[in-house]
Amino acid sequence: MDFSLNALVAMNFTRIEYKYFINKKIRPYILNDLLQFMHFDRHENLPDHSYKVASIYFENHGLTSYQEKLEGQPYRKKTRIRFYPQSNFAGANLEIKYKNIEQGFKTKINLSESLMTDLLNGSGNESLKTIENPVLRRVIVGLKTSGLKPFVKIDYNRIAFYSKTDTNVRVTLDSDVKCSRFSRHLTAHTHIPVIPSEMEILEIKSGRYFPYFLCYLIKKYSLKKSAISKYAYAVQNLGLNSSMSIV
Repeated sequence: MDFSLNALVAMNFTRIEYKYFINKKIRPYILNDLLQFMHFDRHENLPDHSYKVASIYFENHGLTSYQEKLEGQPYRKKTRIRFYPQSNFAGANLEIKYKNIEQGFKTKINLSESLMTDLLNGSGNESLKTIENPVLRRVIVGLKTSGLKPFVKIDYNRIAFYSKTDTNVRVTLDSDVKCSRFSRHLTAHTHIPVIPSEMEILEIKSGRYFPYFLCYLIKKYSLKKSAISKYAYAVQNLGLNSSMSIV
């Protein structure tokens, strides 16, 4: 699954990611504390300042991405298409997430609705003929040669913040995380819970440093860092509720 990291490095950015489970009962208190130092993300469009996120993860027959996460491999990657249901698929991105021990790298390439549809339907070969971006062409060829196909769809509600003093510092709070096997009906609702209904995922994303106010937040609420992967949890829950074969 080599997409040539050297060719993509110009599009990657490095960040530290820390993830924590929180009980939704303390969400209002955490939000209040965060708003002392952060602004709501511009994507918010629901009454509770959240927005909906949908991600479709690609996988091969050996479930390589899942196995690498399960084994705790220090160097690994996942491929997904992320879009925002309220925007009628505008702003969709093809994303490759690399993990290098504690640091994360992400390549993000904007997709037109037609190209996204082609990739999800397995007809990307035709799209290659019209793609001028050499990086995007390389990534799509990599998908084909690695046998990666759409496998799991994960939906959730996200509240996002960015720091008032450094927009590279972001905090997200994800709730109502559900999954299903990939279906070409992209608006179909997911129905299998990924995490317990009373829990939410708080994630801190920063570039190489950890702001003091977030250190205070973690200490105040006794938050414990966890190796949380929505994708890994989704695969495990799918295994309990449906076939795991890649079609």
